[in-house]
Amino acid sequence: QLYLGTEYDVKATLSYDAKYKKYQYSPISITAIVPKTKDTQVLFLKTLVSERVANNIIDEYPDVVEEVMNGQLKDLEYDKIKGLGKATWDKTRAKIIDNYVISDIITMLQPLGVTYNMIKKMLMEEPNPELLKQQLEKNPYVMTKIRGLGFKKVDSLALKLKPELIDSRHRLVAFIRHYLRELGESDGHTWVTLDELKGQVCSEVRECLDLYDDVLERNTFLFKQNGKVGLKEYRDTEYNIFQILKEKYNTDLSNKFVFTDEEIEKGIELAEKEQGFKYFDEQKEVIRNNINKNVVIISGKAGASKTTICRAILKIYSLKGFSILPVAFSAKAAQRIVEATGYQASTIHRALGCVGLNEYQYT
Repeated sequence: QLYLGTEYDVKATLSYDAKYKKYQYSPISITAIVPKTKDTQVLFLKTLVSERVANNIIDEYPDVVEEVMNGQLKDLEYDKIKGLGKATWDKTRAKIIDNYVISDIITMLQPLGVTYNMIKKMLMEEPNPELLKQQLEKNPYVMTKIRGLGFKKVDSLALKLKPELIDSRHRLVAFIRHYLRELGESDGHTWVTLDELKGQVCSEVRECLDLYDDVLERNTFLFKQNGKVGLKEYRDTEYNIFQILKEKYNTDLSNKFVFTDEEIEKGIELAEKEQGFKYFDEQKEVIRNNINKNVVIISGKAGASKTTICRAILKIYSLKGFSILPVAFSAKAAQRIVEATGYQASTIHRALGCVGLNEYQYT
């Protein structure tokens, strides 16, 4: 946003508009010039406060704009500045940050298509815009934290800003983080073998290969075990989920889940009749072993009879009078459950009555 009373450095191209038959400027970039003298600072402050109050601020804090930009000045001694309250100062301080610090960052990152909202997301992790700017200048790879910016885009800009980073730890760490996160979010894999990771490093950031062993040895964001490596945050999440499932598995709910052999066999027979084929002995054994338990995990490749087995288990529970609601991560997966089992299914968040971020009707 442009403010009256503020000086700007404008880069633009001159072009002829055939429609209006006039020359006009097409802006390339607009950067606010930081006011340093008393007069220019007063001129800037006058856009929000009266000239008298602006002069009072400068008399008490001669370098107010630069001090705010450097993160040195967050609050003022209001009793020394007549006519200025906290609310007005907070607006003034925010304007200084928006007009000078954030605009500098946006100008620097424009080639990547970084928007004001993306910068705001980075400021949630580093609330001090001046420190964020310093971080970006020192290690541009912090931009890989912005969702929507891939490693290759960030890498291209980072090497333009600081070519010496081509064989740096910053570059290697950023690539490893990005590769493992992409693997988890896109493919669902939370680890790879050490050889696979080294192969990717050799392929994508070969210049950093000499640093590979050292980075893997001295890091806090990776978890290594038995020749495998993954992000520590993924491992911690999986471990916490395991502990929750383990606790639920060991909870005594025998008064609620008690099925006789006859009830189990009847459920299997009805499932066979509905599906039009008989279960193998191995499948029946899996079904019998997974009744009367709090938590069951059935896994296997496509075509391994997971759905067929689950259908019999659901039938046994429904015959006992239980209400059943299958759930899935996505609406598409929920629809697949409906088609495969005949039971109405829902997404997990809808079943829990999600009403906002981490807010649910049922817990």
